[in-house]
Amino acid sequence: MALLPESDVRRIEATIAKIEAEVDAELVVAVVPRSATHAELRGAAALAITVAAALVAFHYLPRSLDPFVLALELPSFAALFAVLGRPWFQRHLIRARDADETVRAAALRTFAERGVHRTANRTGILVFVSEVERRAVILGDSGVHDVVGDEGWNGHVRTLVSRIGEGRTGDGIVEVLEGLGSALSTRFPAPADKPNELPNAVLRS
Repeated sequence: MALLPESDVRRIEATIAKIEAEVDAELVVAVVPRSATHAELRGAAALAITVAAALVAFHYLPRSLDPFVLALELPSFAALFAVLGRPWFQRHLIRARDADETVRAAALRTFAERGVHRTANRTGILVFVSEVERRAVILGDSGVHDVVGDEGWNGHVRTLVSRIGEGRTGDGIVEVLEGLGSALSTRFPAPADKPNELPNAVLRS
């Protein structure tokens, strides 16, 4: 099941448009399936399970079935590799520290590739959510960082991660966007001729 249904996508995009009409900031939301393939972890786990199952089979089954067990090893590995690619399994294969680093690196790439750092007043903000790792990262450019501050960013991340855990990712993103808009509204009111420098569409790949 997708982490973010279409109804939530439309609601988030409408929230971005509303805030940007009132605040001189550019908000970008990215909700991606995963921040890395983690294929090496899946491969190692699938291989370990396949080998363990084969050893048990060789030990307990009649010797006449050994060729049959050997013939099943490759398809068994392939099937396990596919099953372990499911988000729920991958989430339990990844160490917390590795997940944190992987998602942050992906968020930094998105911040750079999508030009969130190139707005006229350096007021770009990225809200990044990765489904498999169930992690969120929020990055703000230099123009808004002093207003929100480290504790402010961290507080918004905690809110978003909490909502993800409750199965309310869309609500969490909207809540964070509205909180950021409120925090920035006094310092950065939108001028009448404010351009839309970055697309409002939620990034999902």
